[in-house]
Amino acid sequence: MSEDKFVNAFGQPINPFHTPSALAAKPKAKRQSKVTGVDHQDTESLGFTVEGWVADAMIEAKRVRMDELAAFAANPVGKQPLEWDEEAYFQKVKPKRICARPYEIASSADACAEIATKAGFLRVRVREVRRPRKG
Repeated sequence: MSEDKFVNAFGQPINPFHTPSALAAKPKAKRQSKVTGVDHQDTESLGFTVEGWVADAMIEAKRVRMDELAAFAANPVGKQPLEWDEEAYFQKVKPKRICARPYEIASSADACAEIATKAGFLRVRVREVRRPRKG
């Protein structure tokens, strides 16, 4: 006779360690939100995306900051706004995807990046999109 003494509603033997209360007691592993720490053999490529910052948005943000500084100079009340820092802007604001869907070939993404640079996008970059392999 087998060691499994527990059966389900259909008469099939079950393991007492696979009960809902026993499964709830197990610590759950955290899901990785990014593929950065995973080996490339465990991921699959979804293509190449082109990203960059819109020059007009940066110019508008710089203008707003200069207006805030001028307003503070005229009426120094409250906390003084920081000086304009272009590096801080690029770190704070996320880049805009230039094309909605990723390119399958890197050379076509490079061509799109070149066109985007000529169109006025700033710091254009080509990035490979990867996801964990299923199965």
